Amino acid sequence: MMMDVIAVAIGGGIGAAARYGVDRATPKPWGTMVVNVLGSFALGVIVAIFHSGGSAEEPLIYHALGAGFCGGFTTFSTASLDAMKIGRTDEALNGGTYSLAMLAGCLLSAAVGMAIGTVLSR
Repeated sequence: MMMDVIAVAIGGGIGAAARYGVDRATPKPWGTMVVNVLGSFALGVIVAIFHSGGSAEEPLIYHALGAGFCGGFTTFSTASLDAMKIGRTDEALNGGTYSLAMLAGCLLSAAVGMAIGTVLSR
């Protein structure tokens, strides 16, 4: 149990640092969308690979990559804040459109990631 927590903490720290790097390299607010779409894809791959055998036991790497890295990399709170800011300040893009585009992108990315992960796990 304690090793799971340590694995999540290490993965989360790396994921948060990666998110910071993507945010710095991508114009606002698109960095948030990029990390959420990429993180959804990555989590789809991870879940498909580690759960393809039907085993309920999850190895440390699953915790480090899933809840850790993907949890630290993606961000719902920043996405919500970005949507509110866009809704108040940007006439060309409204917060609702931004939110729906991110939701659709994340769902599609997760589905594609799961499909690819399923193929990789065979």
